[in-house]
Amino acid sequence: VENLVKGHKELSNAVAHELRTPISRIRFELDMMQLEQDQVIRNEYMYGISDNIDELADLVDELLTYARFDREATGIELSPYSLDSSLKKVINARHFNTDKQCHYDNNWLHGEQAKVAVGFDPKHLERAIGNLVTNAEKYSKSCIQISVNQIDNLTCIIIDDDGPGIPENERVDIFTPFKRLDTSRTRTTGGFGLGLAIVKQIAQWHGGDVVIQDSPKGGARFIFSWPT
Repeated sequence: VENLVKGHKELSNAVAHELRTPISRIRFELDMMQLEQDQVIRNEYMYGISDNIDELADLVDELLTYARFDREATGIELSPYSLDSSLKKVINARHFNTDKQCHYDNNWLHGEQAKVAVGFDPKHLERAIGNLVTNAEKYSKSCIQISVNQIDNLTCIIIDDDGPGIPENERVDIFTPFKRLDTSRTRTTGGFGLGLAIVKQIAQWHGGDVVIQDSPKGGARFIFSWPT
């Protein structure tokens, strides 16, 4: 109970901080707009206010998604599905930049263990892998690779990228809500730090985990695993 209360308190503090930043920018831009006589510059302040309102709307959407996933834990059902179909669905649902390639290595389908039914919840697993693929695309230079490894009693989905990688001392905190390595607020890599927290949640619901390693491609390797 103490950990739960502490966790909610930390999340509330983080939410307050995230909301405060765009609100402060909106207040500043409104003040500057009232003092400015040049209509061109006034319009620039208006565009800035609009962008900050969009950021607030995106933050609220992500918060509601995170809260919904937190409530859905008891309703998750693991049943035999086609993992290959789910991975292809994740890839086809995303539009990658022309200068980046996403390769899905399906050689695992030819192994003996591939014939064993894999139990998972398609909706939640596809959301988790989708978040990992989106994260890999943000930071990769040119390529992302998705592969599957079934060893012992574990099924592992591996996402590799050729980006800058993640320092070892920062790999644990990256799954904490609102923790992000890139502190920029740009649309391409800013984010709110909730995507990977959701991935961690979904992995734990499946009785598994998600970890980070160095990728052979030079960037980061995310391994989402759960008992077969």
